[in-house]
Amino acid sequence: MSAAAVPALYRLQVDGQTLDAVLEIEDAAIVLHSSGGAKSGRPLNPDYARTLRLLLTRLAAAGLHVREAWVDSNRVQHLPPRDRLILTPAERSLTPEAQFSFMTAAMELIGQAPGVSGKGNRRKRIRLQLEEQLPQGDLVTLLGAVLVDQEVHTPQRLSAADLEKVTAQYLFHAVERLKAGDTAHGFGPSTEYDVLLDDGTRLPPKAVFGVAASEALGREVGPKDFTGGVDSQCVRVLREAGYTIITKGEERPADPVPVAAEDVAWTEGRTVLVTHLRRERASGLAQAKKADFVQQHGRLHCEHCKMVPSEHYGEHGDACIEVHHRTVHVADMAEAHRTVLDDLQCLCANCHRVEHRRLKAGLLQR
Repeated sequence: MSAAAVPALYRLQVDGQTLDAVLEIEDAAIVLHSSGGAKSGRPLNPDYARTLRLLLTRLAAAGLHVREAWVDSNRVQHLPPRDRLILTPAERSLTPEAQFSFMTAAMELIGQAPGVSGKGNRRKRIRLQLEEQLPQGDLVTLLGAVLVDQEVHTPQRLSAADLEKVTAQYLFHAVERLKAGDTAHGFGPSTEYDVLLDDGTRLPPKAVFGVAASEALGREVGPKDFTGGVDSQCVRVLREAGYTIITKGEERPADPVPVAAEDVAWTEGRTVLVTHLRRERASGLAQAKKADFVQQHGRLHCEHCKMVPSEHYGEHGDACIEVHHRTVHVADMAEAHRTVLDDLQCLCANCHRVEHRRLKAGLLQR
């Protein structure tokens, strides 16, 4: 008996990058292999979520519909397909993002033992059955898939330890450099999501993270060195640093400044004070200043009264420290003024409030 033929494996490409998640493509069906932990010293199919999102988006854009999808893992193949469905014809009209959410939520319950609490695996091997039948080659081309050389392993990407070195101040520097156009990099434009800045500027998340990583690690970091996508560590770090991630085409949210009644009372309709408040709360600015301050001084403290909040309040004491724009002549700043971290101070909440009162009094005198 001859050995069973090994199915051809494919990966999707986007922005010149080949995503690290494996597909099987048939005439009217697509099988996405599961994601998992370490295999041969590296994660298995780490771009699973991004590949599934992109797969659903490209099928919808081509007018192709997923009739049904079910979990196809070996351990549940003894169950009839109806007992492992994660998408039915009733969900056919959902948007790709809604289908993604529905499927990932449904698949975590498939194969889970009765009475087991907690979340199951949302990255299982799944089969998507299409309503329309296309020749395999046409479907491969439509999806932007490339054949995987099964003898060639994916190059080693940045480790989790390396990714954690990309802290808020490096992201801030990267944003400023990209806005000013004074950095060369190998990252293309984004296709799904943008970093939205307060002035309405949109930047590719992967480019922001990659330029920041190059500075943090002291070597050139390129598109193939780490994974992008909304579920990636890259985007998680950007969000934790205070940046807004927005879907392509999504409208800019309403201006959040000022937000509190106390701020409204302080600004009292004076444009210059609102401008000051905006500069202090610019995306990523506070986190960048604090990270830079800790790197220089070892811990956060108030630059006026010298209080070290962690000594008074324990592990959550750093919440007392706020970032203040030390440039009091904010009225004279052009709208395009470029803030640097040395323009800022780390102050406790009390000293910060006093500085705001002093600023207001000085402006009224002027």
